Amino acid sequence: MKSQKQFHDWIIKEPLGSGTYGNVFRCLNIKTNKSAAIKIINEESSALNETTIIKNLQGNEGIIQFFECGYELHGYCLVFELHIINLNQLRLNQPTSRFSSQTSFRLLFKMIKIG
Repeated sequence: MKSQKQFHDWIIKEPLGSGTYGNVFRCLNIKTNKSAAIKIINEESSALNETTIIKNLQGNEGIIQFFECGYELHGYCLVFELHIINLNQLRLNQPTSRFSSQTSFRLLFKMIKIG
């Protein structure tokens, strides 16, 4: 049987994306069978900064739900609500692969309103 990576009650599944500070995977809760996204970050300062920011933004409209975080052998893990599409994918789905000026202003306004 193949060994699976795990963080607390979450089994780490297929990759969803990667960035400068970490990799994102789909994960599955072994108790609830609920899917989520887990971001694994290797740089401690980046992980702690992101954790602080996301905890402070919880409860605001447009902010994904944060479930838990902590260290595991493979790095610092943050577990979030799973969304099917992100802003970049939404942008690429536009006819010109760009947001219109109107959409850009609405997104900017929402970001300013949250911050």
